[in-house]
Amino acid sequence: MNWVTNMVYITGDKHGSYAGVRSFCATHNTTKDDVLIVLGDNGINFYRDARDYWLKHKLSKLPITLFLIKGNHDARPEKIKAYHESEFWNGKVYIEPSFPNLIFAKDGEVYDINGHKALVIGGAYSVDKEYRLINGLKWFSDEQPTPEIKSNVERLVSSVKSFDFILTHTCPLSFISKHNIVDELFDDTDTSTEEWLDQIESCVFYRCWYCGHWHVDKDCESARFMYHDIESLE
Repeated sequence: MNWVTNMVYITGDKHGSYAGVRSFCATHNTTKDDVLIVLGDNGINFYRDARDYWLKHKLSKLPITLFLIKGNHDARPEKIKAYHESEFWNGKVYIEPSFPNLIFAKDGEVYDINGHKALVIGGAYSVDKEYRLINGLKWFSDEQPTPEIKSNVERLVSSVKSFDFILTHTCPLSFISKHNIVDELFDDTDTSTEEWLDQIESCVFYRCWYCGHWHVDKDCESARFMYHDIESLE
């Protein structure tokens, strides 16, 4: 089924805090026929206990549909029994029947967003991994794209060379230095995902690459880093 939605918006990491989204919905008179893409670290399946349930319950009342890309601080929905595979925007997604307006993208899938072709790739390395492990905080061992996901994406882009949008949590490594995103990376930072995204970026054409993860709102030529901002995908 080709899902055509009214308005499509996009934003960065929310980490479970959606007060800004609630205000945006009120200001723009959104409905559940409108969609907000969240570029990872959405915080919805983070604690894996009742706290997740109550957040999803509150978000289910929002007058908008959330299209959620996996961040490094998100559990993979395909590993949670409550979710089943469905279809949205002509691509595979994961939905929990109790919260149908919370739609989780599948890594490596291509979506038809109102006639625009978008490739989605979630995941990243947590720079605070050691701190989390030492202090008993949540950390997901499968936070980065798996070898299977990478292989599937590589096969895909070998045949599909052009996309309107590429939607990822982190970004190609070259973007970080080129656009002065951070002063420097820690010596022990695992940049394997960003290096792999460099390879993907070098062999595809795209109109705009959207990413989150770096906690900055910055427009950089054909790349858009997003955090607090909410804007129309069009």
